[in-house]
Amino acid sequence: MRHLAELSRLDRGQPAPVYVLYGPEVLLKERFVQTLLARLLPPGLRDLNLEVLHGDATDPGDLALRCRTLPVLAPRRVVLIRGAERLPASAWSALETSLTPPPESTCLLLLLATERDRLEGPPKRFAETVPDTVALAFAPLREGEARTWLREEARRLGKRLTPEAAGLLVSLLGPDAQRLAAELEKLTLFIGEGEQVEAETVEALVGEERVRRIFELADAVASRDLQAALHLSRRLLALGESPLALLGMLARQLRLLLRAQEGLAAGKRGADLARGLGVQAFLGPRLEAQARQASAAWVEAGLKRLARLDAELKGGRRDETLSLDLAYLDLCR
Repeated sequence: MRHLAELSRLDRGQPAPVYVLYGPEVLLKERFVQTLLARLLPPGLRDLNLEVLHGDATDPGDLALRCRTLPVLAPRRVVLIRGAERLPASAWSALETSLTPPPESTCLLLLLATERDRLEGPPKRFAETVPDTVALAFAPLREGEARTWLREEARRLGKRLTPEAAGLLVSLLGPDAQRLAAELEKLTLFIGEGEQVEAETVEALVGEERVRRIFELADAVASRDLQAALHLSRRLLALGESPLALLGMLARQLRLLLRAQEGLAAGKRGADLARGLGVQAFLGPRLEAQARQASAAWVEAGLKRLARLDAELKGGRRDETLSLDLAYLDLCR
């Protein structure tokens, strides 16, 4: 994760004059902002040297002037623009002119709320034009990264999360950092003065019924049992899952099936297969059975179908529950 390298650069006293932060991983993006502010601004002088603006309520000419304002009793000031994706094209042009070259006494943070982990349009041109600009993508964590991040997060909270517990949490919830952080906080409160979070605690708190039904849903879809898939989906929604979260878990399960099929071809079975996939050993036999039942072509077609649905739901163009039902209909044909 490149933002960790940038934090190390900050520790060496070498901040960039301009940061463009984008991508869908909200929690990690916000953590980077807060860490950067803490390291750049003296505690007692933060309010005097931090200016927070919003992309949809910022005058382009005024913005350029603010980036040239001198700090108060500190080496530098910070201008933070939230919702920078809503800045008009004229504001990006004004910033390009004002920040070429960038002032040594101001650090500009442009925070974009984007679903994609790539820059486009005026922000992309700005990042490529303004000297020494650092553009950081905050993409969703991969599963291995999520397990590592969870254990670091537990240490930050004064607890130890076992590798088995971290793996189970990611298996149950997926790699979304915000969701994982919320569940980890509940777990640390649950164990109280205890120092270590075990897999058994995760299973008890997150919910045995939930994980069982997620795998039953994957079984139903893999066996083309539409009635069972619809029933289990309704049950998971009743347990508090959102359609988008359910979609993400189902897509993750299909990706696991592809990897399980590769593992089977390499001669792996049961618990050995599970270890290769980075999931709990008890899940190995179920994944093996599902992987044997589904063809690689069907799994790949299912992933493409779910990717289209994900784009539709995030664009707010369709009813979420109905769209999920239609996806089951396609997958179970």
